[in-house]
Amino acid sequence: MGLEEEAVMYLLQKASPEHQIRSAFTRGSVRGYIYVESIMDANMISLLNITPGIIRTLKHFGVVRQKIDPSDWVKLLTMQDPLTVVKASQWIRVRSGVYKGDIGFLTRVEAWGARVLVVPRLKTPLATPQPTASLKRKRTLPKPEPRLFDPASFSSMFQRQPRLLRDGTYTSRGLFFDHGLLCLNLDLHSICINSTGVPSDILGLFRLSSHPSLIRSNFPRPEEWIFEEGERVTVLSSGKEATIAAVKSTHLEVDLATSEGIEDVSWFNVHKVFSTGAFVRVSATSGPLRGTMGWVERIADDTVYFLEYKEKGNLSKSNDNIKVSFILTPADVLIFSFILQQYDCHVNWLKLTAVPFLHASSTSNANDSLSKADRVPWIGTRVLIAKVGNPLKGYYGDVKDVLPGQNTNSGLKISLQLTHLNSSSPFKPMVVDYDDVVEAESVKDLHLQESIHQVNMPSSRTKISLFDYAQPQSVLFHPSQDYLRSVRRRHDFGLSPQAPMPGVSNTGGATPMPEQTSSLTPAWDPSSRTPR
Repeated sequence: MGLEEEAVMYLLQKASPEHQIRSAFTRGSVRGYIYVESIMDANMISLLNITPGIIRTLKHFGVVRQKIDPSDWVKLLTMQDPLTVVKASQWIRVRSGVYKGDIGFLTRVEAWGARVLVVPRLKTPLATPQPTASLKRKRTLPKPEPRLFDPASFSSMFQRQPRLLRDGTYTSRGLFFDHGLLCLNLDLHSICINSTGVPSDILGLFRLSSHPSLIRSNFPRPEEWIFEEGERVTVLSSGKEATIAAVKSTHLEVDLATSEGIEDVSWFNVHKVFSTGAFVRVSATSGPLRGTMGWVERIADDTVYFLEYKEKGNLSKSNDNIKVSFILTPADVLIFSFILQQYDCHVNWLKLTAVPFLHASSTSNANDSLSKADRVPWIGTRVLIAKVGNPLKGYYGDVKDVLPGQNTNSGLKISLQLTHLNSSSPFKPMVVDYDDVVEAESVKDLHLQESIHQVNMPSSRTKISLFDYAQPQSVLFHPSQDYLRSVRRRHDFGLSPQAPMPGVSNTGGATPMPEQTSSLTPAWDPSSRTPR
């Protein structure tokens, strides 16, 4: 009861015939005013002056009052504050008291306020005695966990038996419980219409109560369900797939892409569409799985089982981990023997997202078999284009990548960047055949170069085949078996000085100089009298 109700009760108790009060009332939804039908003479003003709660100022000669036109008298009985206009069967938020911030369901609206159903938060009895009084500021205790009322559990916890009423409700020490929910009588200024999502566990408790008033209610959106325009969903009532056209405060608008056009559907009448292997993220703004990412393993009804993605070196170690032999990513890359944690959640908790690209440097051990298997050989190696007939023969370059599975004799191609500085095309990147290049220092085939740095041998020019001695770690970058069985080609190492790159002239339109003959290959036999 507020000051308005107390003032009305005081007037009606103290009124006498000389005050000529015909009626006095207050509107529960309109705070700060009471309404009196009477003749405002000296006797009435004297009574108002002693009524508790009535504002009195010298400016208004005592009581602050305002005359109301007789045509509006009847309207006063039904007027409401726009900020407190609510209706039965609406979902509201409690704005004050023990249940401040909790979600509630309106079952009845009266002039004095509203009847609200909430999930009980009952304080459990303390097992230890309270400490002695202290002048220190008490810390705020956490709110009790929400639980549905159960007579047996209540009796065991509080050591008193709740009383069963005729209508099937229970009562104990002024509290009323209906189908496990707590009934509250709240002032209209203590509630507001809910406009946000509600935690799934709270909505689950409301559904579990099976209260008759909730059977046909439109439940609010669970706060873990984040819908966006353009997402694909399945409409459960019809089994049809649709695209979300608009997200409203109380429902979704979906486009069925048929003659049916746009249709309004409830939050609980749609499931998001995902496929096995899709990379997803938990879009919930709270909870232990918030932000968790991974690959969809399987979907069962409304539950998605996915394998958690974690950065390298931060893999899960729990006993219920699942060993995955491989995962097929959109780039068709096999990830070997990762240990990933499996989680499950509601399908509407998830959102499609892109697989993160990690720029961080590797922290794996050099002896790690996984790092060796994935390592691309020869990166940064200085090579020489030595293929006879190649227009860039004699040019040097640095290896940038190795491309396996190519349609060449060796099955490999080399992506490199020339070290030649040319004004028209400096440090030109290009892709050449594996056969076209050799390692610049040792002049050996490239598949030997990686082994040179891995074995403790005095020189790369030994009689022992280094490839047979220490192969590249990944078979993905081995030359083909046919190539290895074939007779090794012999490069012409009598290389001419670097000539201008093909198609590029050093001086205007002048004809480029031909390649000079190497001193290692004389043009004629010196013992002969005449050149032949």
